[in-house]
Amino acid sequence: ILEIAPEHRLRYTHFSPLAGVPDAPENYHTVTIDLVPEGDAVRVTLAQDNNPSPEAREHSEKNWAGMLDGLKKLLEH
Repeated sequence: ILEIAPEHRLRYTHFSPLAGVPDAPENYHTVTIDLVPEGDAVRVTLAQDNNPSPEAREHSEKNWAGMLDGLKKLLEH
């Protein structure tokens, strides 16, 4: 964990062995999740760096979109 600001931000490093690269610092992603109040709602934004290719970025975007959609459904019920 790189940064915690309760109710505002979580920033951490992440390594996926599925990427097929060595478990080394240069192969880690930094994930940042920000929460911003917007009236009665909260906007969640997520960023991940260090994607080695456009295909890897697209794969990560699809995975995170699914996770965020699941979180939204859970919180809206």
